[in-house]
Amino acid sequence: MFVLNGFFVYLVLGILLLNALRRNDVIRNNSIVILICVLYAISDEFHQVFVPGRGPNIRDVFIDSTGTLVGILIYLGVKKVRLSKYFRFL
Repeated sequence: MFVLNGFFVYLVLGILLLNALRRNDVIRNNSIVILICVLYAISDEFHQVFVPGRGPNIRDVFIDSTGTLVGILIYLGVKKVRLSKYFRFL
């Protein structure tokens, strides 16, 4: 259950960060979002060292990062569909 929680939280985080960085340089924006989310996932796992009954797990970092990547793909897909509909009606 926690696996899906992390995946979807980072999926939403990736979408929101990408939306906040709306600029023309798509590759740079994607790279920044991935970097921020991966570093945040690593710090999240690190802080679990100090939580009783929890511990760091590299697998969770990969799951969280995958959620971020899927969020980016969803954002770019929706953006492409919206742009194609916009230009079709011009």
